[in-house]
Amino acid sequence: MAARVVAVDPHSVRQAARARAVAGLARAYPELYRELYQQALAQARLTLDARPAHQQASRQARLELKTRLPEEYAARYRAELTLIQPVEPPPAGMVDRRSAAVARLRALVWLAEQYPDLARHRLQAEQARLPAAPADRTPERRQALAWMRALDGLRAVYPEQFQARYLLELAGQVDQGPPP
Repeated sequence: MAARVVAVDPHSVRQAARARAVAGLARAYPELYRELYQQALAQARLTLDARPAHQQASRQARLELKTRLPEEYAARYRAELTLIQPVEPPPAGMVDRRSAAVARLRALVWLAEQYPDLARHRLQAEQARLPAAPADRTPERRQALAWMRALDGLRAVYPEQFQARYLLELAGQVDQGPPP
């Protein structure tokens, strides 16, 4: 997933969300997209248009995907719109340390879910770096430390994605109110 696009006007944000949503449908239903694309390509070759046939066919296939899968498209559109809309960080003093830590951890876990192979590779590397049995660490604590180092390494590799997700999580924490 690309970093969050910050658009100036709401129209361009909606346009970007629409494009990303229909592209997600094409990835989620590749056989249907290929079938629709081949049909549209055959039709585009019959008509002489200023646009190349493959561009016209791709556009037509994506429009047909939206028509055939309206619920999936609507859900993807809402998700994409949420991801690319700018989120303002909460004012200073509105977030306590615990809420910020929970938001940070949720953003790190989300990032690890986006890149599971890289997360697993980093975890193995961090586990190898940690001493086998220092006196002050239990195996559980050693595992937790390795995970935190691995997740922090992912944050360093994808800072824009982390920051965007962290702000979303932080906004969610603020909306929930202070912790009990």
